Amino acid sequence: YKSKEEVYSFIISDLEGALVAAPGSSVSKYRATRGVAQALLAKVYATKPNPDYAKVVQYVDQLSGSYSLLPDYNHLFDGNHNANAESILEINADANNIWWWGTGMFIGDGWQRFNLPTHDLVNSFDAQADNIRKANTIKFDVGVSDTYWTDKNHYPFAYKQRIQDGTQHTYIIRYADMLLLKAEAKVNLGAYADAEALINQIRDRVSLPNVAAITSKEDGMNKVLKERLLELAFEGHRWFDLKRTGKALEIIKARTNGQGSQLSYVNNLTEQRLLWPIPQSQLDNNPNLTQNSGY
Repeated sequence: YKSKEEVYSFIISDLEGALVAAPGSSVSKYRATRGVAQALLAKVYATKPNPDYAKVVQYVDQLSGSYSLLPDYNHLFDGNHNANAESILEINADANNIWWWGTGMFIGDGWQRFNLPTHDLVNSFDAQADNIRKANTIKFDVGVSDTYWTDKNHYPFAYKQRIQDGTQHTYIIRYADMLLLKAEAKVNLGAYADAEALINQIRDRVSLPNVAAITSKEDGMNKVLKERLLELAFEGHRWFDLKRTGKALEIIKARTNGQGSQLSYVNNLTEQRLLWPIPQSQLDNNPNLTQNSGY
């Protein structure tokens, strides 16, 4: 049985060892490289129980010579710019050794209603006239009307994974994610102007005006989370962002349906439900384990 702190220390030592042995970042976008280790170290230092935000900045800065934002956001997801300058690690499906078949679940007028956009996401794009990222993130098509989205002829689907012949590449880590993580670290370090500059670098690519000046840590964290929502939707980061920043309950409990009414399930969410229960089989095997609170 290891404490949370011991587990994080092991992860960090493992990644720091990889920095020495891993191949250079330019070797491949499809395997572990030094850049992947640097990115993961930044994420670990931001996530561990006592975050070290100076280390987050340090490791993100080490990525800057090897990665850069693509000038055109549309190129990130069009299928014609795989293994690009922004990609740090991606899955290279080829319809042979790796067949990425799951994209067929995302768009259709039958059962294909997985990972649907929320009203909050659509409204967030619209509130900022964030048309470039919205068009690359959400596709409105013919679907099936339900109580959440009632117009079946204007039904929203997740659209970043859109290649349906088995060759869809999928980002695990990209540079925009890391720049916004650095902005989060800068907010926590009280360097608000630096955080604003990083957020604006992301917004400039999609022709959006600069973010309003950050006035406090709370305001800065909300601005970073909003930008991460708009930039990284459907790339697998949102839950971890909310957990890491302590905003999960606050934001998920505010979810509403198309009429603005609170969704029924949110009242079941408690602090305890932010962790899964430890499987009984593991408790039986190890008497030193204690079940998570609430189960």
